[in-house]
Amino acid sequence: MKRSWHLATLGLILSVALGMRLYRLKELPPGLFHDEAYNTLDADALAKGLPHPRFYDSWEVYSREIHTTWPPESTRFPVFLEGNYGREALYHYFGALAVWMFGRHVWSLRLVSAVAGVLGVFGTYWVTRELFAANPNRATRLGLLAAAVATGIYSLLAFSRLGLRIITLVTLETLTIALWLRAGRTGRWYWWASAGLLLGLSQYTYIPARSLPAIVALPTIVWYAQTRARRRQLMVGGAAALLIALLIAAPLIGFFLRYPAYLTLRAEAIAVDQAERGLDVMLANVGRVFLGIFARGDSNPILNLPGRPLLDVFQSVFFFVGLAVCLKRFTSPPILLILFWGAAMFAPSVISGIAPTFGRSIGALPSLVIIVSLGIDLAWAYAARQSSHRQAILTALIVGMLCLSVGIAAHDYFVSWAAWPDLDKILHQDVATVGRYIRGLPDNSSVYVTPTQKYSASLLLAIGEREPPKDFYGPVGLLPAGVPQNETWYIVMREDAESPELLESNFPRGIWVTETDLFRAYRVPASTVCSSLQDGISGNFVALIRLCEHSESSVNLNPGDELRVKLTWQALSVIDQRFTAFVHLLGPANPATGSPLWAQDDHEPGQGTYATDRWSQGEIVIEGFQLRIPEDAPVGEYTLTTGFYSLDSMERLGRSDSSGDVIELAKVMLTE
Repeated sequence: MKRSWHLATLGLILSVALGMRLYRLKELPPGLFHDEAYNTLDADALAKGLPHPRFYDSWEVYSREIHTTWPPESTRFPVFLEGNYGREALYHYFGALAVWMFGRHVWSLRLVSAVAGVLGVFGTYWVTRELFAANPNRATRLGLLAAAVATGIYSLLAFSRLGLRIITLVTLETLTIALWLRAGRTGRWYWWASAGLLLGLSQYTYIPARSLPAIVALPTIVWYAQTRARRRQLMVGGAAALLIALLIAAPLIGFFLRYPAYLTLRAEAIAVDQAERGLDVMLANVGRVFLGIFARGDSNPILNLPGRPLLDVFQSVFFFVGLAVCLKRFTSPPILLILFWGAAMFAPSVISGIAPTFGRSIGALPSLVIIVSLGIDLAWAYAARQSSHRQAILTALIVGMLCLSVGIAAHDYFVSWAAWPDLDKILHQDVATVGRYIRGLPDNSSVYVTPTQKYSASLLLAIGEREPPKDFYGPVGLLPAGVPQNETWYIVMREDAESPELLESNFPRGIWVTETDLFRAYRVPASTVCSSLQDGISGNFVALIRLCEHSESSVNLNPGDELRVKLTWQALSVIDQRFTAFVHLLGPANPATGSPLWAQDDHEPGQGTYATDRWSQGEIVIEGFQLRIPEDAPVGEYTLTTGFYSLDSMERLGRSDSSGDVIELAKVMLTE
């Protein structure tokens, strides 16, 4: 093939790949998917030079355990992002550049993915040429076929349009292997250096990149066994490349030595449950992964058109033809590398909880593309042996099939997947809608969302630069009430059916301002709660928390009754510990225990959903307690007290006036 035609064909293929990745990129995928939003927030923080680590979701309590031995190391240039179960950082630095250029939008990161996806198509072309470089004409033809097939792979298209780091693995692995093969073939030091550089950088892309050193080691071993004359050259070049890779990856290795839990944290979050692990499960997953290639694919609508296999029907036919070619010639070094590459990169899907998982096996797609290309090349070779008329027809059929695969992928993505039921909700459009509503609320107001938002990164990105809202779980009976003198807004999602009544009973001056199918907004005017203490209350707890008001359902009770207590607390400063609140009913010594304690309710605020380390300075928190008085409690006068103790040490908070560690609420009379 003439070089001009070769380059023109490659340029056309890459242009089609780029166009498919940029078309309607701002609105498709729809919504504000949590992982994309999280990545965008991190990229924005990197662009602004803010310190890391940063955490955006309230559920990320794992960080406390990980940092027990080694405190978090604050840095502006993290090598690993600790939030959202931990993520390699290379993609986010390119994302920071995109955010700096185009603004804090999810589509800014999708542009990075789109470019990475096109480079991945080019990398697949290049690595295919290097694999079969012994026959230049065939290598060129196979390279172009691989690029065309890659353009028609649905998963490569889908992942190139998501603001996720996954697609960068395809880019770096194909370019790394291509450079490694070029270095081994030519022996030039700059190819070895380039291969080592990208091998090191690949470790900052995605978890399966850990397998890449083993993949590039295979051809090195083969070369060493086959070529005595070049062994020294191979040893020196390979060692230099590995040393460069090690130096590049050293900061990441150092991070994992400091925090080894991050090595497996994300993998464990998606791997087979411990109770289900076993050889039988793994073997079953091998079958599911293989069927996922051509029969039944990933069911996750975020990552795939549910059930769609990796390959369409045309690609599947040539996959089996190419696989037969590979099995027949499996001792050939290029074929051996292709098969080993695919097996190594499919392994993460095999150990996943629900196989096949296309996100975990994306690193195997280039090898899969090459196998399909080998099948097409066999058909191409057959066509070349025919008469000119039949050759033209068969060639047109092959080219038509490649074009049709591209069309099928585009149709499945832009038509079928785009119309998938509830796709907006699956990709957290509802959370984004709430965030945009909050963005329009007064800046000086306190805003709360109930119930607790699991995907709060989407919310944070949607609200823009205003003060983030705080979420809480209203059904447990706790109400954070903002800061005195500021109005407070409550965004109640429709799945929380209990909080509206709780709000109306506690804040009768409030009004429902907005009601949609998704949420309701309750506005509470600025109040004077906690501006002065209720009569009979004095003191606070070590300048951290003070009691402003309290009320009891009754102070005249009978044994067996239930006593309800409502307390209104205020955080006097930032609280960096979790404390348990208690309400105790004390009376004459209990004959069974020798203690004056007859009834109690000890729990973290909001049953742990709004722990004290989430309270802001000046914030009001209203909490309910329930005490069941024993049937055998003697009649007489009892004292109702409250206080706090440390969740870790069980040590009580003392009062600021040094008069003890409890506040007396009321005297309670038990009568027959």
